[in-house]
Amino acid sequence: MTLSGQIIYVHLPSAFKHTGIYLRAETKEITALMVSAGMANPDPEEHYVIHFTRGEEGSRWFSSGSHSPASQSSGRLGVQVTTLAAFAGYDEDEDPRGGFEDVPTTRSAEEIVRVALDNLGQKFGEYDVVNNNCQHFAMFCRTGRKVSFKADNAARFAVTVLFAPAFHALMAGANLLEWVSGGRS
Repeated sequence: MTLSGQIIYVHLPSAFKHTGIYLRAETKEITALMVSAGMANPDPEEHYVIHFTRGEEGSRWFSSGSHSPASQSSGRLGVQVTTLAAFAGYDEDEDPRGGFEDVPTTRSAEEIVRVALDNLGQKFGEYDVVNNNCQHFAMFCRTGRKVSFKADNAARFAVTVLFAPAFHALMAGANLLEWVSGGRS
C-alpha cells in the first residue's frame, strides 16, 4: 500500500494541528511527478510533506528543509514541500505528536500528489486561517473540495462563546418579565 497522498498532521503548541499531504518516491509515477515539479533526484528513503502555510519569517517552515523551487524564490511560501522532520518540527531522536487522517477519496495516490504539486508556491491563493488554510489545501488535494473542520469548529466555538451569554440574558429577561406580569401578555 502506498502512503503518498494520505493526509498527515502534526499537533501544534496551540490547540490546532498543521495538515499536509504525505509524499514519498514510492512508485515510478510519483517519482516522475516529484521530478517534474522541480525536485531533482528525490530520495526514495526520505519522507516529505506537501503543505500550505503562511511562511512568516521566523516560523518553523519559513526556510527549513524546503524542497520547493517555486517557494524558495518567492519569500512567501504558500504551498511547499518539506521533509517530514521539518514539517513536524522535530529532531530525528524525537517522537512527533501527529499521524495520518483517514479521509475517503476516489482519487488515486498519483492524482492527489499531482494536484498538490500543481499548487506549489502561491497557486493555492492567500493563506487565511478561516477560509483558506492547510486543511482546506489537504482536503482539496484528496477530495476536490475545500473544507476545513478546524475552521468550522472554531467558528462554531466563537459563535457559542460570543452569543450564548447574550441569548441566556435575553431569555432570563423574558422569563423575569413573564413572572412580573403574572403570565399576562
